[in-house]
Amino acid sequence: MKTAATGKKTRSRRTLSKTDRFTLSAFVGIPTLLQILLLWVPAVVTIVLSFTYWNGIRLSDIRWAGIQNYKTIFFNEPLFYEALKNNGVWLAFFILVATPLGILLAYQVDRGIKGHAFYESIFYLPVVLSLAVIGIIYGAIAATMQTDLKRLVAYSSVAHLGFIVLGIFAITSQSLTGSVMQMVNHGISTGALFLLVGMIYERRHTREIAELRGIQSVAPIFSAAFMIVMLSSIGVPGLNGFAGEFLILIGSFQSARWWTIVAATGVILAALYLLWAYQRVFHGEPDEANSTFAELTLREGALLMVFIGLIGFTGIYPKPMLERIEPSIDKLMEHVVSHSDYKAPTTPEVKTPEEKTPETTKVEGH
Repeated sequence: MKTAATGKKTRSRRTLSKTDRFTLSAFVGIPTLLQILLLWVPAVVTIVLSFTYWNGIRLSDIRWAGIQNYKTIFFNEPLFYEALKNNGVWLAFFILVATPLGILLAYQVDRGIKGHAFYESIFYLPVVLSLAVIGIIYGAIAATMQTDLKRLVAYSSVAHLGFIVLGIFAITSQSLTGSVMQMVNHGISTGALFLLVGMIYERRHTREIAELRGIQSVAPIFSAAFMIVMLSSIGVPGLNGFAGEFLILIGSFQSARWWTIVAATGVILAALYLLWAYQRVFHGEPDEANSTFAELTLREGALLMVFIGLIGFTGIYPKPMLERIEPSIDKLMEHVVSHSDYKAPTTPEVKTPEEKTPETTKVEGH
């Protein structure tokens, strides 16, 4: 606007409404708060604890150590310098080789210059798909060899995350939908498994599979809850783990056939190590230490019922979750197809008898 005296333009200042200020504060404040709580607070606490003696269990056991821990590392721990040297070599490799090569390949893909389709299809996707399959098989084999029940669940989580990565980088509507669905289902099933393992440790003060046996005869309700959650992690039909993994395998088979065939063995291995672990921990006759294993309390049962309810509902009726996932996946696929050379695989349509043309019907009549 212009003033009457000078004729010069003056800029009017726009004041933010109360809603705008609240929205701006939320967008800035919440991420900042999360970064402080999840990154900076743990980092500061770790630095402070490095000057103490602590076994990591009780806060009352913390004792001040000064710089003694650092003296031990620098002067009495020869492996420290070996580890430091190895980290230096890796750091130099990533700075001088891996990072420049990654930037060059990203430039090739992004700029669309000659050869970008080659780098994208030949170099990028097969590497990620191979890593996904390796994660599935390695996680399953490592889980089979564990003697600690919590580590077994942790490695099974690695294997299931491999399925999610496979579905994402197969880049089909079905595989992407299955991956998103499996992220949610994996969080429910694996979270419940870790919770149950924690309850076992609270009662027995051990997670060693060899020291646990016969729990089913003294705590049948606890054993039934563990069995349901374990079967959902395996991917048994009717439970939440089945729908996501099934969509991932069906969708990935269209664009990454051989990786999917190898990855499917991970489902068999998951059944092997989880059922074997259940047989060793819950079956048989309990010894003296396991004969006093306590049954679920009312509070523990109520908490587990939330997980089991989600496991059963999503497994039997996944439609509500799929209806919320599919629109976003369709938009993503449209964006990928329109902004790249990628062509989504198509499934040939099979005509039903009602859809046959008149000519076909006439020929069949003759």
